[in-house]
Amino acid sequence: MTTTLERNAGPGPADRVARLAQLIMQLQLRSGYVERLDALIAELAASQLFQVTGEHGLAAELHQLLAEAQPVLTELAAPSALVVDEALDRLENINHSPLWELEREASTRLEAALPVVQASIAEMKADLLRLQAAVTESWKELDDAREYGVVDPERQARTSAVEGLLKQAETDATHQRYGRVGLALTQIAQIGDLGGTEDKLAFRLAAAHERVGQVVRHSELVLIRSEGPGSVLEYTALLRIPRSDVQRVDLFASSVLVVRDRSTLTKIVRDVAAVVDRNVRSARSMAATLADPKAGAKPDSDADAGENKGPATDPPVTRQFVLDAPAGPDADLLANLTEDLREVGQLMYTLFLPDEMQRLLSEARGSLTVTTNDLELPWELLHDGEDFLCLQRPVARRPLGRSLPRRPHRYAANSEGSKLRVLLVASDPDGNLPGARREVEAVRDRLNDLYSDAVHIECLIGPQATGSAMNDHLRSATFHVVHYAGHAAFDQERTERSRLLMHGDPPTQSEPFFAQKIERLLEGSPLVFLNACESSTTANERRDPSAYFAKETQGLAAAFLYGGATACVGSLWPVFDDTAAELASTFYQRLFEGLTAGEALRQARVAVRSSMKDRVTWAAYALYGDPRYELPLHPRTKADRDRRLPG
Repeated sequence: MTTTLERNAGPGPADRVARLAQLIMQLQLRSGYVERLDALIAELAASQLFQVTGEHGLAAELHQLLAEAQPVLTELAAPSALVVDEALDRLENINHSPLWELEREASTRLEAALPVVQASIAEMKADLLRLQAAVTESWKELDDAREYGVVDPERQARTSAVEGLLKQAETDATHQRYGRVGLALTQIAQIGDLGGTEDKLAFRLAAAHERVGQVVRHSELVLIRSEGPGSVLEYTALLRIPRSDVQRVDLFASSVLVVRDRSTLTKIVRDVAAVVDRNVRSARSMAATLADPKAGAKPDSDADAGENKGPATDPPVTRQFVLDAPAGPDADLLANLTEDLREVGQLMYTLFLPDEMQRLLSEARGSLTVTTNDLELPWELLHDGEDFLCLQRPVARRPLGRSLPRRPHRYAANSEGSKLRVLLVASDPDGNLPGARREVEAVRDRLNDLYSDAVHIECLIGPQATGSAMNDHLRSATFHVVHYAGHAAFDQERTERSRLLMHGDPPTQSEPFFAQKIERLLEGSPLVFLNACESSTTANERRDPSAYFAKETQGLAAAFLYGGATACVGSLWPVFDDTAAELASTFYQRLFEGLTAGEALRQARVAVRSSMKDRVTWAAYALYGDPRYELPLHPRTKADRDRRLPG
C-alpha cells in the first residue's frame, strides 16, 4: 500500500520522525474536535428541540477511529525504524479518513443550531410567563362576570384547557423537555384567544420555536468523495430528513464507483454545455450581424482554425443551429439535451443514494442542501424518476471546507433603513457582450416598475463598472443584493484565482477581480447573483476548453460566501442572454415578494422552463449557501400601495 508519506516525505529517518510528530499533533487536535462535538450533541440533545441521532452515530465512529490510534502510540514508546514506518502507515490512514470531513460539517451545523435553540428556550420561558398571566386574568374576568350572573361556558372550557396544557408545559420546562414545551405551545395556539385579554393566544406560539421548526424541516445531504486504490472512488453519504418539527431520520451510507462512472456523468453534462455554448455564440453572432449587416457574421475565436479550435472529438450532437433564427429551434435536438440531463440525474440518484435514502428523499418536501467536496457534478439535477429535484423543491449546494464567514457583518448605518438596496453591475470590457447591459436594465426596470421608491438601485454599467468602483461598493456594506452580468475567467487548478472581469484603465482593457479579493473585501451579508460566462479568449487559453465550469464557478461563489454573503446564484455553463435576463427578473420578483432564495429560484426555473421549452437555461444555475434565506425587508409593490390609498 502506497501511503501519503511515501509519496511526499523524504526517505531519511529525520523526515519520518518529523512527519510522525506532525501526525500525532494532528490527531491530538482532532481529539479536541471530537470532544467539542460531544459537548454540542449533549447540549442539543438535552433540549429535545434538535435531533442529533446521526451525530451520535458519527461521534461513536470517530471515537472508534481515535481508539485505533492508541495501540500505535503505545508501540512508539520505544520506537525502532520498522515501528516508525508501520506507525506512519496506520496513522496516515486514520488521519485521512473521510469521517473527519463529516465531523467538521456536523460541528459547524450544530454550532449554528445551538444559539437558535438557546433563543427558542428563552422565548418559550417568556411565553409561559405571559400565558400564566393571561390565564390568571381570564379566570378573574370569569369570576367577576359570574357575580353579575353572566356565565360563559365556552370561555371557561378554553381557559381550563389552556391551564392544563400550561401546567404540563411548566413541568416539562423544569425538566428541560423543551420539545414537549413547544408542542404544548402549538396546542395552546390552536385553542385560540381566551377572550377579554389583550394577549391574543392564537398567535402566541413562540417565534423562536417556529425558527427551530424551519431549521429542522430542512433536509441535508452530505457527500464526501475519497479516492480508493486503483480507479475506485468512495462516496460517504449522510442524509438528514425531517419527519416532524422535533423528529429527524439520519442515515449513513457509502457508495463505491469506478472513476469511469463519474467521468461518464461529467462528460454528458460537458457535451450538453458545449452544444449550448456553440448556440449561444451563434445567437450573439447573428444578433451582431442584424445590428450591423456590413460587419457580416464573424466566427468566434474558438471556432477558428488552428490550435484554438477545441477538442478533437466533438460532442455526440454536433449540428449547428441558431435559436434566435427565424426558422426557430431544432426541437428534437433540444429534447435530446433535456433527455441527456435526465439521464445524468437519474444515474446520480441511483449511484450515490441507496434505496432507503432514495425513498426518504422522495417523501420529503422541504428544501435540500447538498454539501460536498465534489465540485463538478450537477447535484441540482438529481432526478427521482418523476422530475428533477431542483424543479420539485428548493435545492442548494454548500462547499465542504470552511463554512463560516471570516467575521460577522453588519450593514452600515447609511443603508437607508426601510429600503432594499440593490447593486447591478454590467461589465463588458471586450465590447462583445451587449446582453449584460440588457440583462441589468431588464432587472432594473422590472424592480422599478414593481417597487418604485421601496428599492434603492445603483447601477455600474459599461465603463462605470471598474475594479475601483467595485472595491468601493463591496466595502460599503450597504447592499442587500449584488447582481453581476458579464465575463469571468476561471482557473480550474486554483479556484481562488477565478475572477470577474471589470473595466480597467482605459475602460476598454479588462481588470481581474479575483475570488480571493472578493472574500477579503466584501462587507455586509448580501445575496449575490452571478450571470458570469467565460470570455472566448479565456476559454481558448484553457487546457480543457469545455463550456462547463461548475468547479470554477463554485470558486467565485465560495469567495462571496466566505466573505459573508448569505447565498449566491451562479451559472454552470453559458446561457442565452434573453433567457438569463428573464430568469433573473423572475427570481428577484419572487424574492421581493417574500419567498426564500431557494423557492424563488425554483419558481424562476419552472417559469423559464415553461415559457422557453426550447432551452435548458433553467438547468444551468446553482444556488450556493442557505436556500432558506429571506430578504430582511419585503417591499410592497406599487399596486399594493395604490389599493391602500383612500378614495
